Amino acid sequence: MQNAGPWENAYSIRGRPPKERANFALARLRKAGIDPAVILERILAVAMCCEARGIDERQREFRRVQMAKVVHRLASGTHKTTSGFPLPSKYPRSEGNVLRHLGRRLDDIAAFALDGRSIEELVA
Repeated sequence: MQNAGPWENAYSIRGRPPKERANFALARLRKAGIDPAVILERILAVAMCCEARGIDERQREFRRVQMAKVVHRLASGTHKTTSGFPLPSKYPRSEGNVLRHLGRRLDDIAAFALDGRSIEELVA
């Protein structure tokens, strides 16, 4: 998460490329102070659910997108007020290529945390 780059709020990421928006999602997690252990727990929980449902290695992208959806919800929104009047909260959409890029990054993070073992090896 330290290599995700600078933090950007949800109001200013519209129109950015999906890879960049995925990095902003990781940076928002870092800024919110989300414990990496919580992220790893959610990644493993999704992997276990996919294993229980019979989703195999060929459907790796489905598993990655589901992991990204769960993690993206942890700190996706921006809430700000100016001059005492609250503005509506903004939540970036979790869709498409953003989730694919974020899922790949989360897969890499999990492999690093699991000492190079893949999630499939751990679940099986």
